[in-house]
Amino acid sequence: MGGCNSGHMTHIPPEAMGGMDAPMMEMMPPEAMGGMDAPMMEMMPPEAMAGMDADMIANIPPEAMAGISPEMVENMPPEAMSSMSPEMMQNMPPEAQNAVSEASDGGLGALDEALKSPLTDGEPSSMGSSAGALDSALSQGQVQGGAGVSNDDATTTGAEAVETDDDKGSTEDDSSSLA
Repeated sequence: MGGCNSGHMTHIPPEAMGGMDAPMMEMMPPEAMGGMDAPMMEMMPPEAMAGMDADMIANIPPEAMAGISPEMVENMPPEAMSSMSPEMMQNMPPEAQNAVSEASDGGLGALDEALKSPLTDGEPSSMGSSAGALDSALSQGQVQGGAGVSNDDATTTGAEAVETDDDKGSTEDDSSSLA
């Protein structure tokens, strides 16, 4: 695999890509990826994408991305996805484009979408029973910010109770206690 180049790749039948795995992909020189096409990409097992790196992805012709699946995207290391061009994204099937969006935002896009649409009375949540757990977790997160404050904290005592030696006996403000 190490001596493979883009010219060699163009002669590989797409069916042969079905035998690829992550360690084989790791051995592939980035330049060889320039010989990929959509049928080759379609035949590659999703797990093989775990062996990709940013240089490999950058060398794939944008047209080849028409053969990528959401499962392939899910198996791709984040650093590899960082080298995808807008042209690559445009050539991907919509399901794969969505998988890239979800992978790049850590899944927050799905959460954002689920929380966007207001529910009408009697309409079940698209998040199912997870909605209650999420609501509870978010509510607890808001409470936790102040839950650990004790009653003897300076916020309840106030600055007026704190005196220094130079404050006693003098009504003049010499700013010495402000340093």
